[in-house]
Amino acid sequence: MEDNIEDQFIPFKEAKNLKKLGFNMQTFGVFEHNKLGNPKVILHVSYTDNPVIPEEHKDRPAMFKVDNRNSSNPQFLISAPTYQQAFEWFRTEHGLIGDPIPLGTSYAGTTYWYGWGICSSINSDNWENEGDSFSTYKEARLDCLSKLIKIVKKY
Repeated sequence: MEDNIEDQFIPFKEAKNLKKLGFNMQTFGVFEHNKLGNPKVILHVSYTDNPVIPEEHKDRPAMFKVDNRNSSNPQFLISAPTYQQAFEWFRTEHGLIGDPIPLGTSYAGTTYWYGWGICSSINSDNWENEGDSFSTYKEARLDCLSKLIKIVKKY
């Protein structure tokens, strides 16, 4: 189980890479990264259909769209997709299915290490998996996402 709702969102570095790869889905949040004004990265999340508008920019609401798409955001805002959205985007846009998977369980049925697998929905014979194991689902999920980004960057 996730510690807090922000754990559902992919990290800033991966969100930046997805933007470069053309990710443009509607999201619940955005990362604010104004290098000049505030070098710190801030995650803004809206659980309604209201725009995510940083307090200091409320005087310019036309700059911020309700859907928080990368194509609608000003340069210093980057869409913050959830892991589910990111994995869905790789499946629909690139035909790649990535999935963190349990690799081992104890006698009591508790999972104690994880890995991941990636396959092509176009060619299911093309399956790749990570030989390393991770002690948490979160680590395996992030590593799987990073690998998907690397695969798409190659093409």
